[in-house]
Amino acid sequence: MSHLADSLRWSPLDGTPLYEAQGHVVCSGWHEGRWFPLQLSHHWGTPLFADSAIFICSFSNLVIGPPLESEYHSYTIVHSSEAMDKRVAIVTGGAVGLGREIAIALSGSDCRVCVNYHSSHVAAAKLIEELGDNVIAMRADVCKRDEVLAMVDRVVDKWGRMDIVVNNAGITKDALIVKQSEEDWDSVMAVHVKGLFNLVQTCVPRMNNGGHIINISSYSGLKGNKGQAAYSSSKAALLGLTKSAAIELAARDVKVNAVLPGYMPTGMGSIAASALERAREESLLHTLSDPCEVARFIVYLSTTKTITGQTFVFDSRIV
Repeated sequence: MSHLADSLRWSPLDGTPLYEAQGHVVCSGWHEGRWFPLQLSHHWGTPLFADSAIFICSFSNLVIGPPLESEYHSYTIVHSSEAMDKRVAIVTGGAVGLGREIAIALSGSDCRVCVNYHSSHVAAAKLIEELGDNVIAMRADVCKRDEVLAMVDRVVDKWGRMDIVVNNAGITKDALIVKQSEEDWDSVMAVHVKGLFNLVQTCVPRMNNGGHIINISSYSGLKGNKGQAAYSSSKAALLGLTKSAAIELAARDVKVNAVLPGYMPTGMGSIAASALERAREESLLHTLSDPCEVARFIVYLSTTKTITGQTFVFDSRIV
């Protein structure tokens, strides 16, 4: 946070503001011997007052105009963030595996990034230490609406905007259908399907200038896989949600796409050695997917203007 000025002063005679700012501003005004919270607006005009000690507003192209009709008055900026010139992203499951590479790539493209995690707090802390001030880590269970809302609100309060959401959080509870427990089925569906639903519902209203939602699906969501009924079903549902959301959100200039990263030697993929080798054998190139390559594409996709409702496959197995 940086101090913009010790005080601001303008003349109510011609109503011309002497200060303009872009960003997230907390401002208090002094009048008749007391401080009051000042609500700032896009347009010069009659002020509104709040009951709390300070009132926080987020605007682009913010203009501070005179809130009183007579004489000169001074107003003190308590603090302001840097100008909101950088895009802001949330990456769920962003501390390890593919999510980690996506967070690194977005940060390297001059985005501010919130790395969401559920249990990987050590990995998240290490990543934040590596990437510096433009990245924060926040623990939240994507299945729980209140935790997602708190995370999104904190990100917007800190950086003043929301531009990119990468729904990457994932789990697997593999079992044959007849042996799958209801609890395990529900947990896989909750993370992949309800988690995406929660992020879309909380982030889209804050995407004031459009944005991108990128959903990480799976080869199993297209082809199915023995012992992965829950995982395959949830990843297939994610593809349907992607297309429906793309249709509904196009009017808001929010682009929604899905990425199938292929079998990668990271995270869940590295645990199942036999499945990993089978994927390598089925690959036309006899190789596995590269998480860095996928992450670079996601950065590119997040900059596009005309692509939505699509599924991109990063695999050399025949789909």
